[in-house]
Amino acid sequence: IQAFLLIKNKSKLMRSFQFPNAQKYDFMILTKEGQEVLRWSDDIEFNDRPGISLINPGESVRFTEIVPLIKDDKRLAPGEYILQAVIVGYPEFIERKPFTITP
Repeated sequence: IQAFLLIKNKSKLMRSFQFPNAQKYDFMILTKEGQEVLRWSDDIEFNDRPGISLINPGESVRFTEIVPLIKDDKRLAPGEYILQAVIVGYPEFIERKPFTITP
């Protein structure tokens, strides 16, 4: 599934996001009850150098990834799921969208 997270700075001030490493965002697949099934970043090694993102007033930044719907080498079962997108270390930046896997 192609997943994206769009962060728009609607304020009149520059917004700064600081990160402990190169990972700035993550995507999770949850059951419709909210239990985590898989996490995009589980098999990714991120550079250990701290990172920063700056967003000017009125501007936005978009993070896009392909999240494979595969867990333990098996495709996820048909059903209802939730795609959750987060900015790492900023719990106020979270977005959830329901989706369905059909047979």
